[in-house]
Amino acid sequence: MHASGNFGVLQRPIADTYYRDGLGPWPYRCIDDASDLEMLVNDFQHLVTLTVVTQPGWSPPESMTSTGQARYLKAHFAYDPDLPVPAFSKRSRARLSHAEARGWFETVEAPEQRMEICELYEGLKARRNFGQFFAMRPSHFKSISN
Repeated sequence: MHASGNFGVLQRPIADTYYRDGLGPWPYRCIDDASDLEMLVNDFQHLVTLTVVTQPGWSPPESMTSTGQARYLKAHFAYDPDLPVPAFSKRSRARLSHAEARGWFETVEAPEQRMEICELYEGLKARRNFGQFFAMRPSHFKSISN
């Protein structure tokens, strides 16, 4: 926990080492500005990496990215269902075409079929050795499957 009590960080050991990495407080708190990021950098220096989510549209200042204190990985977008669906980028269209050529897709209507995600999720956790790091219970999937 950050000294201010504003940032809780999950930590996990890195296999076969004495080191740890961390996952920031999202979805409970997003990084709003450079001062939030500086608090994390200063208080969690014992972590090899710390992954955080920033507010949509905000990215770390060059003063932090140029020194290696922060690295911008990808944009975080907010979804507004009242806006028109944006056009897919060339990259997205290529990825969808690749996925379409390799698999099949269907709409899953039956609730019991939708809940099969629980078994897939548990398999993913086991393969990636997540353990309780990501602990979404069946009740979570049931709440979003309706």
